[in-house]
Amino acid sequence: MSAPSMDLSRYRTVVVSPHFDDAALSLGGVLQAAPGPVAVVTVHGGRPPAGVEVSEWDYDCGFPTAEDAYDTRVREDALACEALGADQILLANPDGPYREKTEPLVGLDELVRQVAATADLYLPAGIDQPDHARVRDQAIAALGTDGGIRPYFYADLPYTAALPGYADEGGAYLTSPEAWPSEVTELGQRYGHGLDLPRGVPVTGKLWEAKRRAVLCHASQLSLVACMDEVAVPRPLLGVDGLLALEVVWRPSAG
Repeated sequence: MSAPSMDLSRYRTVVVSPHFDDAALSLGGVLQAAPGPVAVVTVHGGRPPAGVEVSEWDYDCGFPTAEDAYDTRVREDALACEALGADQILLANPDGPYREKTEPLVGLDELVRQVAATADLYLPAGIDQPDHARVRDQAIAALGTDGGIRPYFYADLPYTAALPGYADEGGAYLTSPEAWPSEVTELGQRYGHGLDLPRGVPVTGKLWEAKRRAVLCHASQLSLVACMDEVAVPRPLLGVDGLLALEVVWRPSAG
């Protein structure tokens, strides 16, 4: 496991991942062609408070204690980052069930401000996922929207893929802003000049094989992720043309 570092100035690609599995699920294809060095920053990467009762999610993933869940997830994330060719960086925020959600996320402001102006910074679009939206909003507030870094916003998978029209044959998400979720439209309004048409990355062939390996590193999560109400649609999570087979990334227009 790589040691956490708060100096991001040397990285050419930085992904802000709300939870341990989000970078692999949402950008496992994009990152294989990203300029390196690459860092994956997990915002909810902190240890739960000592003695806290295990969350329902962790218990249903098979963990008797919160500590066991955390230790396993850190190891899984290290393997996934290795598979994606990225350094693992963890911020000290416990996962949602183990922290007060009204508190600011520690380390996030300082971290995104250290990203080099020439680097590619990826933030979650926060589509249909409140934890992701909180990370997105705090990161935007720290960066500002007035001419500094123009981050990329990635479609949160598998949540976004369960929405109507995400991967339809007409490619409406890629060609028509009218098809975008409200969260994305609001992002464009924040930046004043709107968003560029998104880049869509079909994750096929060798890209899919590598992404699948990275996603499977997060094995402890997958039994629940695949059957959440938010993603309960006919396409399978790990199908070749399933919920993870198209990655979509937006960027604010330059104006």
